[in-house]
Amino acid sequence: KKRPTPEQEAAGEDGSVKARIVAMELKSIYQLPAELVHADTPGVAAVRMILASINTRKQRISTTDYVTAFLQGKPFESGTEILISLVDPETGVTEYWWCSGYIYGMQAAGKNWQETVAEHYESIGFKEIENAPSVYIHKNRGILICCHVDDPLIIADSEGDETWIHEEIEKKFETRGRRRRRQ
Repeated sequence: KKRPTPEQEAAGEDGSVKARIVAMELKSIYQLPAELVHADTPGVAAVRMILASINTRKQRISTTDYVTAFLQGKPFESGTEILISLVDPETGVTEYWWCSGYIYGMQAAGKNWQETVAEHYESIGFKEIENAPSVYIHKNRGILICCHVDDPLIIADSEGDETWIHEEIEKKFETRGRRRRRQ
């Protein structure tokens, strides 16, 4: 379960249920070379510079969260599927599912997810900044995306650009919706 939010705590409720599938043995038994599995994330220095350079009077800051991000990545190239079983924590019922996407914890999962996101951003006019991994700038719009795994921080020059990028992301990926950051 997740930690309860302040609202849940005030109401005496527990945190919401969160499921995570992890395939940890693949990292220690069948190790792959780093170039096949490494996925860059924005460095702290890049994030600090981005946040320090925002003009809060003119720019809009928002974020979203990709739902089960790794499973939304490109499917296995070989067409392989993995049978997984999940036990519902509330009912105790075991369900079985075929998984054709990468599971969190699999060696190639992070790299696959990063490549999936980068391909989508690039297909709608973004370019990755060369000295700032996983930081993308739009060529013609005032939009910057700093994507840390499955949590993109979006800086836009206008409400129209902010709406546009969230709509473009939601066309391709399932998200938890737009969250505006207080200025």
